[in-house]
Amino acid sequence: INSDGTVDTVEDIHVDFGSQQHHGIFRDIPVEYAYDDDNNRLIRLTNIRVDDGTSLHQIEVSEDGPNIHIRIGDPDVLVTGPQRYRIQYTINRGLNPFSDRDEFYWNVTGNEWPVRIESASALVTAPGAGIQRVACFQGSAGSTLACGSSIFDSSSARAANGSLGEAQGMTVVVGLDKGVVVVVEPTELVDANESLAEAIDSFVGLALLPIAASILLGAALIAAVLDEAGCAVKIE
Repeated sequence: INSDGTVDTVEDIHVDFGSQQHHGIFRDIPVEYAYDDDNNRLIRLTNIRVDDGTSLHQIEVSEDGPNIHIRIGDPDVLVTGPQRYRIQYTINRGLNPFSDRDEFYWNVTGNEWPVRIESASALVTAPGAGIQRVACFQGSAGSTLACGSSIFDSSSARAANGSLGEAQGMTVVVGLDKGVVVVVEPTELVDANESLAEAIDSFVGLALLPIAASILLGAALIAAVLDEAGCAVKIE
């Protein structure tokens, strides 16, 4: 988390397709969150980039309901065995202001994986001392079941969880002292019953065309394994 309220994020995804041939993976990042009884807030993602630790991956970014949908991989190239997909993006206006604290609430994994997640973990760092608490929830969307572990000190918070089922995910909540970062009231609200696509044409800050670039910085660790199909996925 930066002092200006933006959040630099990296997901490091490791996949083992075994002997199966695939073009790559899809990553759905939630960007629509509940705000009040009538509205959801939209969170803007910019600087979306993916590599394998050395070389760039081809990606295509689009809107998919309450998610940003990233197709990763070359549609003309099939791969097998272990693969790595390292995703970088910047979260803009992603913190929530409260009277006694500011809060970073983030769905680390998303809930769109059609596979079992073997384990998931997240690391969140603040630009200075001021973290006052951390919470972590696991399961289907809306679950309040606590994760396996969550710890914090004044400037960092960690959360981890074991196996998750298909369409389950992990969400981390970090509370910050007021004044540690700049947090403003949400400026992009949509009807809670209205889809993201209906609410806004494009808010990711880039053309919805295939793009690829280099990657830096880190904030999230996830690990996943495909079910009986025999492929493995790990996200760090």
